Formats: sequence, structure tokens, C-alpha cells
Amino acid sequence: MDTKEILQKGTVFLRDCFRDAMDHHYEEEIALAMARQKEEDVCCAIAAFLELKVSETEIMRLLSKFYGVDSIAEAMELVTTVKVTNQVNALKDHLNELGMSRVEVVNYLREHRVRTQLQADSKLQSMTIDKLKAYFDKH
Repeated sequence: MDTKEILQKGTVFLRDCFRDAMDHHYEEEIALAMARQKEEDVCCAIAAFLELKVSETEIMRLLSKFYGVDSIAEAMELVTTVKVTNQVNALKDHLNELGMSRVEVVNYLREHRVRTQLQADSKLQSMTIDKLKAYFDKH
């Protein structure tokens, strides 16, 4: 085997290795994107169910039926996450309507540990925004 053949085979080998690595990388990225999209879809569905005032039991049944979420703990975690996010977003909008700047809103949320308290206390997740703000102003 001469030098030219060795270089050609080495080049082909390296090219094939590079293609395999890129294919593997793209497959991983696609799988991650699909998982993220599924979670977004599930969260949007939960938000819609909550807006329609569907019971949590029925939400869990629908998540199992249409999205394959069979774990009760996972379903409850997703419902809690959506409730917390909805409350945080509603509170942000309310604080903006009261004239707070974005920086002031962020500081308010951080100082009152809004997200942490909402995750820890399910009663806060269903409070009206006025009552929620009053609660955080007191605590």
C-alpha cells in the first residue's frame, strides 16, 4: 500500500467518523426538541383545562389518555407547575397595571419569593390576584 492509498483510506475513515458523530448529535438534538415540545404541549393543555375549570382528577385522566402521563406524581407536578406559572404571570401583569416597572416587578417577585411560596402552598395557587398581592405584601 502506498502513501496515497493510506491517505485516501484515512480521509474516508475520518469523514465517515465525522458523519456518524454529526448524525448522532442531530438525533440527540431532535429527541430533546421533541421532548421539550411535548412538555410544552402538555402544559398548554393543562392551562386550557384549568381555564375551563376541569377537576384535577379529570386533568390527570386526560393527561394519561392523550399524552401518556401515567404517573400521578408527574401529573401533579405538571399541574402545579402550570398553576404557579399562571399565578406568577398574572401577578406580573397586575403589578405592571399598578404602575411598577419591569425591574420593580422582578425585585418584588424576588423579595417575596413568589415562585417558591406558590410551589410550596397550594392555597396560594388558587387565590385571586388581589388577595395574592395582599398576602405577599403582608409576608
